[in-house]
Amino acid sequence: MTLSSPAGYLGDEQQAAVAGLPQRGPEPWRLGAALAIVAIVVLAIWLWGRPHTAPPQALVAVTFEAWMAGQSPGAFEVVGVPEALATRFADPDAIVGRAVAHDVPAGTFVTPALLKAPQDVAGAVTLIQFAAETGAWPAPGPGAGSRAVLSTVLGGCAIDVTTLADGDDGRIVVRVDAPFAARLAAAAELGGLVVWPAPPDGWPLCPSGRSTRLAPSTPGADAPAPLPSFNPAGS
Repeated sequence: MTLSSPAGYLGDEQQAAVAGLPQRGPEPWRLGAALAIVAIVVLAIWLWGRPHTAPPQALVAVTFEAWMAGQSPGAFEVVGVPEALATRFADPDAIVGRAVAHDVPAGTFVTPALLKAPQDVAGAVTLIQFAAETGAWPAPGPGAGSRAVLSTVLGGCAIDVTTLADGDDGRIVVRVDAPFAARLAAAAELGGLVVWPAPPDGWPLCPSGRSTRLAPSTPGADAPAPLPSFNPAGS
């Protein structure tokens, strides 16, 4: 009696016949696609993990405080910029020994145009604000164009008689060169400045009167003429 094989199973004869047939492997295009995917994944991992080279940097100077025209450069800090932009800025190592050509606010990138040789900026002037006692000035107080006596004592001899570039209650703005700016700053620090309206015939200067005049506050205007020296000890 011959039994038929269960459905889904091959008999011994049928299995032997199938075993004799050529076996088909994976199709070539499928194998190629798999290899391409693996290669792409490996390349992406390599590109993501490799160190990224930063563009070359150059060091340039940025003003840390305001610089005044005609004076030596003030404090600055060094920052990095792309090397391709370095030629637009001044070399930090070349700043020392130079003079400031123009007033420069804090936070400014220093360019070669802002620096000059000291002899090139001799006589350069700048606007400087000083705290000053203005209580002796009639209302509305000092202002731009006011002729003022600058002193350390109310009614005392004058450090100078000049035209103010600006003014207000408790402050004055004068246009000065570097040497006299230092002198006014020292006077303001030691005893404070006092100002009052200059009389039409002027005011006596202190014996140690300035050697460098204040610059005129209006371009083209003449600086005030020196006043006769005044000796507090007597004539």
